[in-house]
Amino acid sequence: MILSVGVSANHSTANAVTFAPNNFNIEIMFNSNRLNRPPLDVARTLIHELIHAEIYRKLLSVAQQPEIPWSPSFFHSIRNDFPGLYDYYMRWHFNKPDGIDSTSPQHQLMAEHYRDTIEGALREIDNTQDNEVYESLAWIGLMGQGVVDQATGLPPNPTVAWENLSQQERIATIAEYNGFRISNSPCQN
Repeated sequence: MILSVGVSANHSTANAVTFAPNNFNIEIMFNSNRLNRPPLDVARTLIHELIHAEIYRKLLSVAQQPEIPWSPSFFHSIRNDFPGLYDYYMRWHFNKPDGIDSTSPQHQLMAEHYRDTIEGALREIDNTQDNEVYESLAWIGLMGQGVVDQATGLPPNPTVAWENLSQQERIATIAEYNGFRISNSPCQN
């Protein structure tokens, strides 16, 4: 795994990006323009990106080659080793609705099954926050793609898990996160 700092041309507004494996290497690049956030928020980004890296690692373990062959036949071949990954990639990569980004299978999976993992890791890093803070941090990056509508709490392409929350829960989660950001000093200025 490679950790780097820079600005990816295709992901210039993301806090970080985990690139698909290249010659067995998985790179996590932190956006140098997006580090002016509280340390726990930056840690949340690292945890989120490490989950992406672990998903890629699992796919590489089955591929047994330096890159992931992005084909339906490859994903059919993983159905016995990683049935959950198979399911999410078949639904959200090969049969994805129009306008859904290529990281959607992983974000859909993470939104459904990894939020508790993210919350637990954040509590281990800093156990001074209220439960609502950890919950809101876990949702950041798993709401979906696009600018969130402030009235509904929905981006144009929400994850199913985020969309299934009530409007009140979505708005409260966003408010909790914004309050956390305002009340905690950033890593750098």
